[in-house]
Amino acid sequence: MFGVKSPRDGGGKNASPRYSSSAFGLKDFDLMNDDSSREQESLASAEKVRTMCLLLIAIIMSSAALYWLQRVLVPLVLAVMMSYTLAPLVDFCTHRAKVPHGASITIALFFGLGILCSLLFLISHSVKDLVQDAKKYERYVVRLTNRAGETLSRKNIDMDVIEAQLQDIPLAKMVAQSTHAMLQAVLDLLSNVVLVLIFVVYLLEGRRRQKVERRVPGGVWTRIETRIKRYILLKFFVSTLNGFIAASIYYALNVELAMVFGVLHFVMNFIPHVGPIIATVLPLPVVLVSKDIHFLHVTLAILLPGMTHFTIGNVVEPKLMGGHLDLHPITVLLCLIFWGMLWGIPGMVLAAPITASLKILCESVEVMHPLALILSGNIEEALDGKAPPTVAEPSIEEGVRTVVQDTMDGLHALKEVATTGGEGVPTMKHARH
Repeated sequence: MFGVKSPRDGGGKNASPRYSSSAFGLKDFDLMNDDSSREQESLASAEKVRTMCLLLIAIIMSSAALYWLQRVLVPLVLAVMMSYTLAPLVDFCTHRAKVPHGASITIALFFGLGILCSLLFLISHSVKDLVQDAKKYERYVVRLTNRAGETLSRKNIDMDVIEAQLQDIPLAKMVAQSTHAMLQAVLDLLSNVVLVLIFVVYLLEGRRRQKVERRVPGGVWTRIETRIKRYILLKFFVSTLNGFIAASIYYALNVELAMVFGVLHFVMNFIPHVGPIIATVLPLPVVLVSKDIHFLHVTLAILLPGMTHFTIGNVVEPKLMGGHLDLHPITVLLCLIFWGMLWGIPGMVLAAPITASLKILCESVEVMHPLALILSGNIEEALDGKAPPTVAEPSIEEGVRTVVQDTMDGLHALKEVATTGGEGVPTMKHARH
């Protein structure tokens, strides 16, 4: 009315306050958004902390339960492994030989007991011979000690100081304690044989009830069970091969307790990275005190079993299993310590199969993929939320066929080297890239 532009038209003195108030409103809105985002981040971090605390409590409680129930769980785990190894024999007797299922289970149990009793008889016989020849081994030790003393005396090393230091070491007590612990562990396992057999019978009998469930393709638990069974069965086969070759090597070198060391190689092969080293080093004291010992025998007793472990672990197992299970060495050591603290020596032997089965379970369940990557040592990929890599797994027949073919190609190559002097050596058809 007075010729002044209204704030709606953009004129007048009241226009500026209107725009200023809207600007203040936007700032308040941004502040509210910042406060809400900070609140959401704090809630998310608090949720992560609570989840980690609950996970830590669950691990502690589970460890306590595992320790308290070891009298039952150790035979159960052994029974699961034994049932997986005897399952092919039961299937063969049932489907191929047309034997009733109950009779097939009985045949498989007697077969497993026969192998176990044979090994125990051979081991006890070897230990008995070792005890009877203790005086002879004592003379060998004295002879080796005198040789070492003469060598050190020639180099002007005071033997009296070394003898005084050696006398301060409670060697006899240490040997007695370690021997008692090992014998106690073996006796505990033998005392649980009846319980293991009962578990095996029920596990093999329960396979019939799962036939309908296994016919459904794509089941998560079916895939997990198939992979775990495959790993245990192939690991048992490879460990048996390793133990047989090691026992043959020690027997050919006239090493006492060759069968005992073969069983030791069989057991230690279940422990990746660490087991082969232990199995190769432990026989050395017996090798040194064996009769007619030479430096060549000692060298071969170290090199040949070590080469066997290396070849089987890096050539045979990848061919059979379609690649390594990819457990990080630190993971293996931590699992050895963890299961050894819970279950003693049986826990250390079962640590790698249990961890491998856990990794297979984590790879098969999407929510547990980060844990599978952590077990493989890929912590950065686990934090990034990546999925574990999938490895193609050939059938057992294909793996065995590949190993046999590579062995034949290697023998043919050696023959060509011997006949042609290294010229025109054929390449292996299935060489590992």
